[in-house]
Amino acid sequence: MNTEHFTMIASALGTRYRVEKLLQGGVAAYVYLAADRASGRQVAVKVLRDELSSTVNADRFMSEINVVRQLRHPNIVPMCDSGDICGIPYYVMPF
Repeated sequence: MNTEHFTMIASALGTRYRVEKLLQGGVAAYVYLAADRASGRQVAVKVLRDELSSTVNADRFMSEINVVRQLRHPNIVPMCDSGDICGIPYYVMPF
């Protein structure tokens, strides 16, 4: 795991989420386990890898966010939140 990336994510999301650990690191994104400070619920935070934020992958990730935001079905995990951290997109879903 890239500890610098973890530290940046944990610091940037620190007022809203307490980032606890890396769950999975894939080719395009990291998924972190975090706690929503307002509700206490555990959430998963998916963050595009910072080295991909200025490539076509960022456009694909933003398209993924827009699609997931619109989905409503009992078998699909809903999106809770989304945004960007220093230009790096992320989204949050229940864990």
